[in-house]
Amino acid sequence: MIGALNNFLVLGTRFKAIAVERSQPVYLTHVGIPFLLCLGLGFGSIPTAAALALPVAYVGMQDQEKDDDQDSESRSGKVKVRGQLVLANSDYEVELAGLVVTLEQIVIPPQLPLPEGFTEMELTARQEWYKSFMESAEGKKYQANLDKLDAERSIFTTKADAEGKFSFEDATADVFGLYGQKEFQQAGKTYLAEFFAEIPIQDKIRFIELDRLPVTIKRLLKVGETAPDLSLSVDAQGKPNVHLLKDYAGKPLLICFWSINSISNMQAELEKLIDSKEPEIQILGVNLNTPSDELTKFMQESPPKWKSVQSAGFDASPLTVDYAVSALPAIWLVSDKGKILATDMQFFQALGAEDADLAQVLKKAIAGEVIVPIEAQIGDVEAGK
Repeated sequence: MIGALNNFLVLGTRFKAIAVERSQPVYLTHVGIPFLLCLGLGFGSIPTAAALALPVAYVGMQDQEKDDDQDSESRSGKVKVRGQLVLANSDYEVELAGLVVTLEQIVIPPQLPLPEGFTEMELTARQEWYKSFMESAEGKKYQANLDKLDAERSIFTTKADAEGKFSFEDATADVFGLYGQKEFQQAGKTYLAEFFAEIPIQDKIRFIELDRLPVTIKRLLKVGETAPDLSLSVDAQGKPNVHLLKDYAGKPLLICFWSINSISNMQAELEKLIDSKEPEIQILGVNLNTPSDELTKFMQESPPKWKSVQSAGFDASPLTVDYAVSALPAIWLVSDKGKILATDMQFFQALGAEDADLAQVLKKAIAGEVIVPIEAQIGDVEAGK
């Protein structure tokens, strides 16, 4: 995995750039680049992060920015990037002053030389191929190339002020990820405030002023904490529709947050668990599609073999905060007593190993074994790994 920013869902951002040689607005569309997050062997596919295409406007020189731009020309093509962070949810109180903002060059790893028919291979066959490849001379050369790309990435850091404003003086032309995160406490619970935006900086651009960047809030649940009940939706009066986890006491519960577009590969893995009954667990699906005719048709034609409940949709459901859901599918394991046994990030990292198997990972978690270090959930991001 190249760089800390690959832990984030690639969202993209809309911004205006003041260019030296342009005097009239020219509107273009920049399509975000999907990232190969991992081989996805545990899920039987090669997942990529979703990217959002947003418009980019190049506008003519503004008088108040002329000095900035002329000074930039004398700085060997350096680019000034300026922006402001804003809280996306007013229910939370987060001190933005001092929040570290990182601008990190996005490096696309070279394509793996996958054999023909790789996606149709059985899971074990894919795992064997990957392990054999990485042990080969070609695989070692591939890894060395990844390490070289990682070491050569450009990374800039700054801090936001009390209003969330920040700036970088010496960025360069390339595609960058802009990100940051901060833990905070509220009402006795730990949360993570985070943001990510993709910033393409083109040649001859000397100044970029970003739109206001939303800082999203996610609950930071850790192993051993009580799993929150599932708040599927909130009515017009603000009353939540809650699915109680106490109804599943007695056996471990695997919660799978899913959507129509994300469930196909995970569905096969979950059906294997149901058929084998090893380990013996309960499975609860939580659909995060916005209710629609398409969803109704899918549930009629391809209903999952496990119980599934419907939320109000990804953007409207409180679950995306309570369970820190940023990408789908997302899975969490809850003990027979309602405690967190394994987080989605731990599953993501554990199932990225070449010898990973969902059933084996579940058995380890249920037995109380550590599937990945708990601190790796945030530690890898902070360390830039």
